[in-house]
Amino acid sequence: ARPDFKNSCPWENFTEWNWSCLLQKQPQFGASCPWDKLSFSTSSLIHLLCRQPQFAEHLPADCRDAGVWFTILENRRDFDERCPWDELEKAAGWEWASLLKIRPDLADRCPWDSFSGEDWSRLLEECPQFEDRCPFDKFDGDDWYNILKNNPQFATCCPWNKLSSDNWMNLLIFAPAFEDRFDWSSWTR
Repeated sequence: ARPDFKNSCPWENFTEWNWSCLLQKQPQFGASCPWDKLSFSTSSLIHLLCRQPQFAEHLPADCRDAGVWFTILENRRDFDERCPWDELEKAAGWEWASLLKIRPDLADRCPWDSFSGEDWSRLLEECPQFEDRCPFDKFDGDDWYNILKNNPQFATCCPWNKLSSDNWMNLLIFAPAFEDRFDWSSWTR
């Protein structure tokens, strides 16, 4: 490595994408970045913040992109107050499920009505503490299979008739304890 690299580099020719790529791997060059002159795209900013969340302090004050904010909130609790929560309320359930796995403390801000059965299934696999908020009637057979294979405690909520033959076959592979719930007379060969 050349010690004069920093001084001989044509920083002014770097695009926001160049800066994002560089800072992801070499965050020590952050002091050379002209933050106020760059307009980072959502993609560049998300890539950078996923790897180097300390650069969130350079986020433009008017940034309202939900994808950027989900990335920041996963890594930086000190940005909760700056977050445009009204924008995040419009986000998809799967985005919220991913965030809640890391930040369950944000549950009161979550628009639970945006969750599909699949979103609930994904969340409850890792965060069963949200069971009391779940409308289990949104679950289809695939959702029930996914949740029951890792969380058998939800069996009391399951309408077993929603599981297809394929759901049952896969569930019994992972959770043979449910064998007594299966209607063997319905099995076709």
